[in-house]
Amino acid sequence: MGELGLLVEGENFLKLISQEEALSAILKNHLHLFVEHILGSYYEIIHTDRSDELDDHLNAVSHD
Repeated sequence: MGELGLLVEGENFLKLISQEEALSAILKNHLHLFVEHILGSYYEIIHTDRSDELDDHLNAVSHD
């Protein structure tokens, strides 16, 4: 399909890429962000649950 343009990889590295490579890179980036979002949300839920349990435990211990 010909060259699409330049893709920045790292700080100063530029590479000519095809349209197929550009689409692949875009899809991989979106998938990575989606997975990161899902895992981040899962981590926040687990972390919040554990924090609540710890707070409950500390409150119970401090009242004894």
